[in-house]
Amino acid sequence: TGEGTEVGCGFFVDNEGTFITVLSTSGDTVQMKVHYGGREFLPKLLTMDPYTRLAVMKLDGVKAPGLEITPSRSMEIGDFIVAVAETREEGNRCTIGRLAGREKYFDGVPLAATLLRLNLTAKAGCFGAPVVNLEGKVAGIVLLSVTAEEGVSYALPSELIEKVRRDYEKHGRVQPSWLGVGLAQGTTTPSIVSLSDDSPAKQAGLLPGDVIRSIGRRQIQEYQDVVDACYYLTAGEAVPIRVMRGLEDVEVEVIPSIRAERSELQVAPAEPDLPGAGEGEGPEAEAP
Repeated sequence: TGEGTEVGCGFFVDNEGTFITVLSTSGDTVQMKVHYGGREFLPKLLTMDPYTRLAVMKLDGVKAPGLEITPSRSMEIGDFIVAVAETREEGNRCTIGRLAGREKYFDGVPLAATLLRLNLTAKAGCFGAPVVNLEGKVAGIVLLSVTAEEGVSYALPSELIEKVRRDYEKHGRVQPSWLGVGLAQGTTTPSIVSLSDDSPAKQAGLLPGDVIRSIGRRQIQEYQDVVDACYYLTAGEAVPIRVMRGLEDVEVEVIPSIRAERSELQVAPAEPDLPGAGEGEGPEAEAP
C-alpha cells in the first residue's frame, strides 16, 4: 500500500523477506509501502514482469515464514480454493471458491499467459493476494475481478512466481525469450509454418510442417498452448520440444535466446494489465 495509491496485498515466499505482489496499473513503486506486523516497510523492488505486473520485492530485516508454492497445473477444475487477503481497513479476509477454468483468451484476444478463472468475487484491495489450495499452498495470485460477471475473478498461475524469480537470478530482470517459430493461428493443429533465420528453433533442427506436441513438461494441443508454454521459458536454458514429423515422433533440445523486444504483443484492456499474445488478425503469428 502507499499514500495516494491503491491498496493491495502480497505474501512472503521465504524467511528472508522476499515478498510477492501484483502492482496495479497506477501503482508507483517509489511510493510503495508494505505494512506487516504492525510496522511499515519501504520495499526494494527486485523485478517485475511488465505484462502480468507480478512483482518480486525485498523487505530488509523481515524474518517472516514464507508460504509454500504448488504448481497450479496440479489443480483440477472444481477444486476448492481460498483467496487470503489482509488489509489495514478490513483486516484478514478469506474468500472461498472453486477453480472454474483456465482462460487462454480475454475479450477474444490471446493471452501471453493462461489465467486461472475463479468462481469467487475478489474485492478491491485483494489484488496480489495468494490463492491457496486446501493444504494452504499457493496456487495463484489474485488479479482482481476483470469482468462485470458477478462471482468471477481471475488469478495468475503460481508458476509465474518461479519464472520471474528464475529470470531475475539469471538475467537481473524478467527477460522474454525467443524461439523463432511461426504458427498458424485459428487452427487446432499447432503446426510450424515458418522459422526465422538464425533462430534457436531452426538451429536446433525444427522444420516447417512439424506439429508441436510438448514444450518441456507442458503438453500442446493448440496454438495458444505454444504461446503459454513459451512464456515460461528462460533465455539460455535448454528445453526439450517434442514434435510429430510425418509419422515420426521427434524430440529436439532448443536453447531460447534473449528477445530484445516483443512489439507484436498487445495488452488486453483490464486492471491490472493482462498479458496479450498478439492481435491475432493474420493467418500466421510468431510465437515467443
